[in-house]
Amino acid sequence: SYDEGDYAVLPEGVSQTSIVRGFLIVFLSKLPNPDSMNKEVLTKLCHYLIMWLLDKVCLPNDRTGRTLLTTGSTEYVQKIRAWQALCMLHRFVTPDIASEVLKKVFEGMSQLLHGQIRYWIEVFTIQVSRKNP
Repeated sequence: SYDEGDYAVLPEGVSQTSIVRGFLIVFLSKLPNPDSMNKEVLTKLCHYLIMWLLDKVCLPNDRTGRTLLTTGSTEYVQKIRAWQALCMLHRFVTPDIASEVLKKVFEGMSQLLHGQIRYWIEVFTIQVSRKNP
């Protein structure tokens, strides 16, 4: 039987999702370049993640009116983390999805967002545009 011991205890105040994000970051950083990656892994994992983040987290704007997100709210944190994740995934935006991704990104730029979130949108846009001119 597995004994968690003290190793499974996160420091006080650390969200359980922090460790999951950490594992995902390491996993994604170790994936090979898209050119040498299995096509199915590229499309069914990487492309899927990119489009899912854009469609389900970055672009939905459930708020009524033109009001800013509350800094620190769940939606604010989800959006900023999603754009940060996309910045990590930019190397998997290949020419076959680049135009669709950029179309969605430009749609996201039209939202009324805090500068901190807009910063990550712009970083991702520059990364993708440089890789897919």
